[in-house]
Amino acid sequence: MDQYIRDFDYDPIVTEKVENAYEANEVLKVNNKVCNFKIIHNNIRSLLKNIDEFNVFLHQFDSNFECIVLTETFKIPDLSLFNIAGYTTIYNEGNVNKNDGIVIYIKSDIQFSHEILQVGSIKIINLKVTYLGNKIRILAIYRPPSTCPYEFNAGLREILEIHKVNADYQLLIGDINIDIFSDYEYAEDYKNLLSEHGFISVINCYTRVQANAQSCLDHIFVNTLENINDFILPLLIASNITDHYMTVIQIVLSKHLTDTCMKKKNTKTYINKKRLKSEISKISWNSLYLCGDIESATNNFIGQIKSILEKCTVIKKLQKKEIKRKEWITSGLVTSINRRDKMYAETQNDPDNAELLTKFKKYRNTLSALIKKAKINYFKKQIDQQCQSSKAENHIKYLGIVIDKHLRWDYHIKYICDKLRAILFKFKYLKQIFDIEHMKTLYYSLVESHITYGMTILTQQNSYMSNIFDPRQLYFLRLGLWTFANKNMLEIQSHTYSTRKGNNVRVPFSAKSAGQRCHTYIGP
Repeated sequence: MDQYIRDFDYDPIVTEKVENAYEANEVLKVNNKVCNFKIIHNNIRSLLKNIDEFNVFLHQFDSNFECIVLTETFKIPDLSLFNIAGYTTIYNEGNVNKNDGIVIYIKSDIQFSHEILQVGSIKIINLKVTYLGNKIRILAIYRPPSTCPYEFNAGLREILEIHKVNADYQLLIGDINIDIFSDYEYAEDYKNLLSEHGFISVINCYTRVQANAQSCLDHIFVNTLENINDFILPLLIASNITDHYMTVIQIVLSKHLTDTCMKKKNTKTYINKKRLKSEISKISWNSLYLCGDIESATNNFIGQIKSILEKCTVIKKLQKKEIKRKEWITSGLVTSINRRDKMYAETQNDPDNAELLTKFKKYRNTLSALIKKAKINYFKKQIDQQCQSSKAENHIKYLGIVIDKHLRWDYHIKYICDKLRAILFKFKYLKQIFDIEHMKTLYYSLVESHITYGMTILTQQNSYMSNIFDPRQLYFLRLGLWTFANKNMLEIQSHTYSTRKGNNVRVPFSAKSAGQRCHTYIGP
């Protein structure tokens, strides 16, 4: 059974970055045969100034976005001047300063409701959408940099605690003006707060790049029970409308990935859910109750479920048009080839039309160059992936420790913090199920082991690292275990009888800094 629960690791979400709308189209076409819900966000830096250029940019996409979020719109005296055909407009009327404001465009045929929530002086749009039977909640936020981030975190915590909803997908999106790659205390509190409520960041690269600075200020956090890597596609578009890049998220609502998401195959595999339900209802669990130990009972249960899944799996042969002809031929190239063939047929029907012939030749030559370029780029990418790269890496992972080239251990600290943050919200809910003894076991196995592993080496190299994990420990102690009078704990006083302070701990005395850097002093 341990093979099903042993693998505990943190896999950060990879955000794909593209340079323009045409490259974004190719990425978004990966799931163009299923039902998607697409959202685009941009810090518009004055709606009056940049709305026309933004509309031109939107027209370059092959399909419309279901939702458009624009932040830092500046004060809008007449909202009707900025309507987009086919969309309903929502405005929060932000008044923190002249830059404040959020505008959301939602497709007119989509059922939704919204309310304006107050976080101090900041106005948040709480949008609830029902789309193809799925409930989606969107929190659109713009935090002006002049406001206090600590007060914002406190207000956001209150919003998430009070305004709870039962939704398939919950998204927090906007320009928060908090760099999630920084080590500021308020940035760590912000990430821990969202992790505590089950939100995972899907935009994990810089969204604002300047000459001497780069930061990730535009965020998209997602809370869902679905596998994010399978059904969530985050995208960053390096547009130049403003100094902020555009962020895009595509949610695949079909729950079945199309053939374009996988390697080239001539078949499609899916599970007949109706038959699966019928087969499960016929299972006799007598053999499970007769098992003598938990290991054999678990293997028996998993074996029966696997057997039924194999029986209910259907393999369907794909049609010719559904099969990708070559790996380097994209759907855009296929469309262009079909258009070229149609133009050629028109020239054959009207051979005396010199203008049509010139237009066809120009299109044919351009397409030939694009096909050649796509083929060269594809094989170049394949060669680069197969060959060993001589490029120097900034850091490597060895035996569970991330070692950077300067031996400062910053990468390892961030790796451990992200790993712990990924399970933070689970402890909050497990506390309601397990007693304190089981919670201790979970804490020592999943939290303490990661904190103390390699800690002696880290603290000897940099003394300031000795306190870096304190906030994470306190979060777990507060959410999953209990509250101590002291931040550090090591041994609980053991008595044969109950005492009033039986759960208190004793912190060892250490007069030297070398002893204070020891892992037995730093954390439990």
